[in-house]
Amino acid sequence: MTDDLTPDQEAADTEGRLAEAIDILRAPVDTDARAFDARVLAEVDRQQHQRSVPRAWIWSIPAALAAALVIGVALTRSASTSRSSRASAAGTEVVHFQLAGIHAHSVAVAGTFNRWNPYATPLHRAADGSWTADVALTPGRHEYQFVIDQARWIPDPRSPRDPSDDFGAPNSVITVLGPGRGS
Repeated sequence: MTDDLTPDQEAADTEGRLAEAIDILRAPVDTDARAFDARVLAEVDRQQHQRSVPRAWIWSIPAALAAALVIGVALTRSASTSRSSRASAAGTEVVHFQLAGIHAHSVAVAGTFNRWNPYATPLHRAADGSWTADVALTPGRHEYQFVIDQARWIPDPRSPRDPSDDFGAPNSVITVLGPGRGS
């Protein structure tokens, strides 16, 4: 705005800009999903072409992440064994997990107690064909699921479900009261 406009001219100018903004806001919006997808993919493609990272680096990043994951899993497995023996002396309760009637090559339990790591707590096949593991858990509420053949996640059919789960199938829930108080 300039200082040489009269109040009436200033009001008319403001009304004109307001009308222009209202027209823009009232304009039809393209809601065609395919057109939207095409615009997004075109923008992604444009940004990828502008990338200054050499193509060789693009493939080495996933390889480095995979190597770090393998090392992390190995360290977690060795650390979890020693941690559970210390933890059971520090006020935890041993909880027996069991899954029967499943034909699988491997079964594990993943939950809040092992940071949802599907490799950290494998179950072992018992003589009756069921899968079992004894896990030392700290007192509190824990959510978990069984991981079948490192791919399929299922809740425990013998345990209550968490109704507040937002990621698909509800998790199973177990509450550990503490040593000698049950679960």
